[in-house]
Amino acid sequence: MNRQQLEQLIKEELEIPNLSPMMKAQIVKFRKSGLTFKEIGRSIFYYVNVLKREPDRDELRKYGIGIVPNVVQEANEYFEAKNKLNEFYRQQGIKLKQSKLKERKKKKFKVKPRKRKNTDKHINLDEL
Repeated sequence: MNRQQLEQLIKEELEIPNLSPMMKAQIVKFRKSGLTFKEIGRSIFYYVNVLKREPDRDELRKYGIGIVPNVVQEANEYFEAKNKLNEFYRQQGIKLKQSKLKERKKKKFKVKPRKRKNTDKHINLDEL
């Protein structure tokens, strides 16, 4: 992820037309402290979509994206767990598909019709 992609993600997630100068300065500050653009983007995505917390306009003007350092660890753990789970399911899916193909090749059987009892279904009018 590069800076332009991060800025686009911030605009979309926070539903703002442009980044304020304070937000741009915060991105530079976070980068100097060792965070990557990807970690900053993950933190904002995690805060808005997973934690379901959308800051209002006043908070954005006052604090910008200052929440990032507070949720970056949680966001990284969330995305790591999500990636591991997706990888596990992907591997299981491949294993399941392969085993089902082997089973299909091995199992060849014929379907035999059921034997039915011959019963007389005619009604005898004399008995009525």
